[in-house]
Amino acid sequence: LLHLSEGRDAHARQRFLDLKFGDDKWAIAPSLCGIHAAALKPEDFQIMAAHGASMVWSPSSNLMLYGATADVAAASAAGVRISLGSDWSPSGSRNLLAELKFARAAAQAFDTGFTSRDIVAMATSSPAAILRWNDQLGTLATGKYADIIAVKGTTGDPYDHLINADESDLRLVMIGGRSRLADPALDLIPAANVETISVGAATRELDFEDADSDPLVAGLTLAGAEARLKDALQRLPELAADVLAPKAMSLPAVAKASPRTWFLDLDHEEFESFTPKRRKVKGTGTAKAAALAKPTQRFGPPLHILAGFKIEQPKKLAMAKGAAKLPIKAKVAGLVPLQLDKLTVAGDKDYWNNFKAEMNIPKAVKDLL
Repeated sequence: LLHLSEGRDAHARQRFLDLKFGDDKWAIAPSLCGIHAAALKPEDFQIMAAHGASMVWSPSSNLMLYGATADVAAASAAGVRISLGSDWSPSGSRNLLAELKFARAAAQAFDTGFTSRDIVAMATSSPAAILRWNDQLGTLATGKYADIIAVKGTTGDPYDHLINADESDLRLVMIGGRSRLADPALDLIPAANVETISVGAATRELDFEDADSDPLVAGLTLAGAEARLKDALQRLPELAADVLAPKAMSLPAVAKASPRTWFLDLDHEEFESFTPKRRKVKGTGTAKAAALAKPTQRFGPPLHILAGFKIEQPKKLAMAKGAAKLPIKAKVAGLVPLQLDKLTVAGDKDYWNNFKAEMNIPKAVKDLL
């Protein structure tokens, strides 16, 4: 699952062409699922299909950032299997149910020929097949995991009915045969586990009880998590200054921290000044293997600035030039308090209006939304 040619220009497409390493030889296999693939031409999708590769389509993010999206009609015609993903919240849909709506609007606006059933498959059976999990999930069948949602209402085309729904229309979410969200009228969640929430105008019950919960979140309610996030976002400058302060954890303190500590594992490029230093190792055999196994020295900001980020534990950290010279006030000057987005689209009257205000999204898509 790798980002592939995100963007719409020749530079983005070149990242795909770089996979060619010989006459008609490509570093592509059925294990490659390219996220976005927005810059690819029809002939590129032919190559992907010939090698069994697949893709993730993220229409909301692509259209918001670039005003265009992947040529999914060409990808489908070539035989590339397509799944659907909402990318990330800053430039994508709030959840996959909202992304289904965006995908249908884009499919109709760009005349892809996709039906609502095709689009729902991109969020169910297709990703299961891409991950080779289709013997266990992705469709409703005897012997598979009972991952089920039940949507209020029984009229019209069932696939359009699902795409038209908002979160308040979901009466049941079952994971592995266990009800995790349910309409109280169904009486499916044990009273001892119930957390009641509002979803738009509807009331729903949640069950987060899990014997395998990480100790850091065991017993944490949705309301409790929301309260913590709201507080943190309102105090961003203060919390950032605290993280950057010299009193923050030193390397020995981090080394002694609980092994259950959570961290952000970023999927973007690391800081340019935070790259492994190449080491020449003398010797052969066991001695050389032992030397190579030692932690690589890394260059970058001091550890307390990166507290919470995943890094290799180095023997020592070398400071990048100028990294420590900026005063703390300068480092947090751009941070302002933020409001936490609503968890659901249901009950958020501004959600779709905000999308329609985005200048890059084509009018035809906005009208269909």
